[in-house]
Amino acid sequence: MQRFPRYCFCDLCGHWSQARPLYGHRLISGTNPVDGDVVIGKEMGKKYRSKGVKREHSIISGLLPVLERIAAHPQVDAVIPGRIKVTRSIASNVRLRIQTRTVSGLKLGARSGRASQEVFLVTSYPDAVAEYLLNEVAEVES
Repeated sequence: MQRFPRYCFCDLCGHWSQARPLYGHRLISGTNPVDGDVVIGKEMGKKYRSKGVKREHSIISGLLPVLERIAAHPQVDAVIPGRIKVTRSIASNVRLRIQTRTVSGLKLGARSGRASQEVFLVTSYPDAVAEYLLNEVAEVES
């Protein structure tokens, strides 16, 4: 018989419940949240992340290795691929272009084949990361 701790934390919805997790919820930790002594088995906010790239949705072909290299830079906090659009022209290989600065970092545009995708970089140093992208990542064009 499995013993449940006094409080259970669900990583799907962030809900604390007493005695056992609700139906359809997953138990990942179990101490009283009032004490502040909470041990969580999975790092919160990292559910869909692997090698610094959020993978909740699709990524256009050939872009993932480039995003993993960008995410490995120490000043990049997160890489979040955005929406994918179909384009009329064909790009033979993956290309990235720095589009604009955002509140949280940079927005890039990626092209591969007949698809284009927005990519958001979360960083506190957008100028330094933009310089790194232009100088070190071959797929980025100005």
